[in-house]
Amino acid sequence: MLIDFSVKNYKSIKNLLSVDMNFSQQAPKNYLKEDNLYFTDIKNNRIIPFLAIYGANASGKTNIISALNDLRLFIVSDFNARERPLPYTPYLLSDSTRNGVIEFYITLEKNSNIYRYQLAFTQNAVVDERLYRIKSNKSEELIFDTKNKEFNINVDSSYNLTTIFDNECNYFSSFLVKLATRYVGFSKEINEVYDFIKNDLEIYPSNRFHESFAIDKAQITNDDDFSKAVRKISSILSNMDINLEGVNCNRSINTIENNTTVNVQQSPNQRISWKVENPNKIQMRLDSFKSYHKDDQGNDVEFDFLTQESYGTITLFGLLGVIIDVLARGKTLVIDEIERSLHSDIVRYIMRMFRNKKINKNHAQLICASHDLHSMDDLKKSEIAIVDKIKNATELKYVSDFDVRNALNFQKNYLSGRFGGRPRMVFDTNVMED
Repeated sequence: MLIDFSVKNYKSIKNLLSVDMNFSQQAPKNYLKEDNLYFTDIKNNRIIPFLAIYGANASGKTNIISALNDLRLFIVSDFNARERPLPYTPYLLSDSTRNGVIEFYITLEKNSNIYRYQLAFTQNAVVDERLYRIKSNKSEELIFDTKNKEFNINVDSSYNLTTIFDNECNYFSSFLVKLATRYVGFSKEINEVYDFIKNDLEIYPSNRFHESFAIDKAQITNDDDFSKAVRKISSILSNMDINLEGVNCNRSINTIENNTTVNVQQSPNQRISWKVENPNKIQMRLDSFKSYHKDDQGNDVEFDFLTQESYGTITLFGLLGVIIDVLARGKTLVIDEIERSLHSDIVRYIMRMFRNKKINKNHAQLICASHDLHSMDDLKKSEIAIVDKIKNATELKYVSDFDVRNALNFQKNYLSGRFGGRPRMVFDTNVMED
């Protein structure tokens, strides 16, 4: 689980900004007997399953998500400044930051162990990288510190960690990545942090997904065949009152040699996707989608799903495939503008899936940026973050930071300006004049 994430000097973020997933209020009475999942207990930490980030356009909501994604890309892509540039995008509106250091911090839980990882870099080099283990009393135990060359990793004496760092990193790339990818299995702590950032963080810039990708995501186990995954998505769609009897998909697969030119004829109700079988062979999958509605006689009528259903229904189909995967595997899903093309009741339904003990059995999390104010009053004050621009820089605060009751009408108070995070507009009747 993600416990917190912080960033400094990144795009519109000047000062240290923290996304905190701790439950910051008193637990309700008899909360253990409720179906509602308020938080998960992890070594004296109460971690929430859901966080909604609200704010005006251009306030910096997307940049917060982008920062977490850049940290993940840093780990997954193994950037090396000598071969390709680091993802260096500092805050440009201050002399003290535009050529300064970007800082990322993440605290996470993996297999009941808690770690804090931090990474700092300039345009050309990683200047500081550290990893700590967090104990149950919340004290920190250093695992490594590249800036001061302290390495407290229990490994075979044949590994000289200082030599590995000097020869393979030399300040140009991540020490964590080198250890996790080139020395696989030699450190449990390294592997758990690397695995969480690479595999347990699902970060997306929107709620729109390729339908074939969604079906692949919904195949959770080896026993889940293609048809079963489609049925899972279709069943949830029907439960959301989409006026569908169901969705069906026929997949044809052709295996081709790598680097082979293929002429594919694709109709509007089909999707093409590719899967690498091995270095020499690639699967080409052609998916044909159909949906079904009842006519006034109660008979099923077939529709072309991709051409005759609404854009919102198609969007939701793709999103649900990703959600099924995240809930089943206990991942952290981070998504921008989750409400795009979706009704507020659908957004609330998705929120409740993550906040229900019977559905969210594996401690999955959803963090989303949203403009859907109607969903606000369905949340707890620890689950609402407000982003605002203060002196041209993005800042974040929580409704729980204000002196408010948990049952307050959050939407009404947000619209009144009590929490900030609203557009500052001037209505000028002379706007069309020369």
